[in-house]
Amino acid sequence: MLRRSVFVLVGMLLCAGSIGQAQEPRAAPANDLFNSRIPLPRDSSGTIATMEEATAHEADEPVASCAIDGNDSDSVWFRMDLPDGTLTFTAVGAQFVPVITLYQSEGPMLNLLPEIDCVTNTTASSGPVTTVLTATVTAGRYIVRVAFDDFILPVADYPMDYAFTFTPPAGIAVPANDSVENAKPILFNKITKTSNVEYSTFDEDDISQMCTGGAMYHSVWYTFSLEEDNVDVTFATEGSIYNEAQNNVVPAKYMLFEETSPGILLQVSCVAGGGHGGAANNTIQLDAGPYKIALFGLNAAGLDGPSFARLMVLVEDLPIVGNPSFDTSLAPWKLKNASGDGIITGPDSIDGSSFRFTGGPGEASKLKQSIVPDSFIVPADTLLEFSYDYKHVTLMNQNPSYVIKVTLASGIVRTFKGEIFLPNVGGFGNFLEQFVLTDKGTAKIQLIIKNKATTGALVLDGINIRLSPFGYGLRDSVLPLPPPPTR
Repeated sequence: MLRRSVFVLVGMLLCAGSIGQAQEPRAAPANDLFNSRIPLPRDSSGTIATMEEATAHEADEPVASCAIDGNDSDSVWFRMDLPDGTLTFTAVGAQFVPVITLYQSEGPMLNLLPEIDCVTNTTASSGPVTTVLTATVTAGRYIVRVAFDDFILPVADYPMDYAFTFTPPAGIAVPANDSVENAKPILFNKITKTSNVEYSTFDEDDISQMCTGGAMYHSVWYTFSLEEDNVDVTFATEGSIYNEAQNNVVPAKYMLFEETSPGILLQVSCVAGGGHGGAANNTIQLDAGPYKIALFGLNAAGLDGPSFARLMVLVEDLPIVGNPSFDTSLAPWKLKNASGDGIITGPDSIDGSSFRFTGGPGEASKLKQSIVPDSFIVPADTLLEFSYDYKHVTLMNQNPSYVIKVTLASGIVRTFKGEIFLPNVGGFGNFLEQFVLTDKGTAKIQLIIKNKATTGALVLDGINIRLSPFGYGLRDSVLPLPPPPTR
């Protein structure tokens, strides 16, 4: 080729001007040979530092059918595992014309032909030169070969930039929770599903996973928050199907992150097994705060078959009352008909800031809070625990009472009543009552504490309602998750 003779001349002149100077050895590209072809994630890009050091031709290596002069040289190789859709591969050569050929094959090289497509750039007269191959494909493994087609001007190393994008067919969308910015909110104790995971993209800026220390491929993202420390949370991916290359089904892994500040993620845990059929499944104790979780696979080349993610986040002991210790203000509590009732600090408080009921003539105060379970599902046979810390300051002549109203999605209201424990004057401690919610589908839980005492004072703190779905066997009924329906 013309390029070869010109390059030799230029190279000789360059060498003559640098006699006695040490020269950095130049390495061949990592994907120089067919058997060293590199997997390309969706929507990725990169640079070949020196096409000049690539092998001219391997044994049995095909020549691009569309090469400008019927010949090409110095090639590099890529592979990708794709579902149905449209791929676009772009190569930009520095002062040379890249020729791109596309094959559908796993190899060996003798099995590559015939080409699916071949593209070069016959109009380029100056560099850099851009060649773009776009092809509609069906599910399978694909090989891309990029070679040096024609010379423009001499340049050191002849580097080449490349980029690969993939578009789903009409009517099929990339998952909405494909990126961490669009993480899908989780309902505790309910299966959440994501379809079309095979069309998820790759984000080079994603934080790495801890299972192998590498990148997360074809990931989908979820988010949740906890309101209290030391909560046991179980994560289960049973039923997820990640159809890797050549229809090899692989269970999804998951990576858990704590969001320490908006957009800043701290690695917490990575799980690649432990569940039914090798699915990711484990229990971890977490503190209050926002979290992100990614389901992902390890095949950089992608997924070539229908794939979908299923995730259940189970909370064994979920506290649901906001501001249970009155540490900052009264909200979200509401107080009605209060005379001397309210937040106190100082020696009469329990932990520095508490709520005090005070008796008086005509006392009829109410402290209440309504909880709408918009971040969790309350299954049938959930254990409901009502607890509080107490301190009897001065003698009250009547116990305060409480009412817990549970409104079901059907509109039916279940009511639980009782009296606040009243020890001897000066007595303090904590108290707990337990009830069972036999119905599922809770729409609202309301807690009301009433004070009608005409004398004395009682201090309360740490007022909470905790839901324990596992108390009556929910865990065994949902784990492992049932197999997904056939697509």
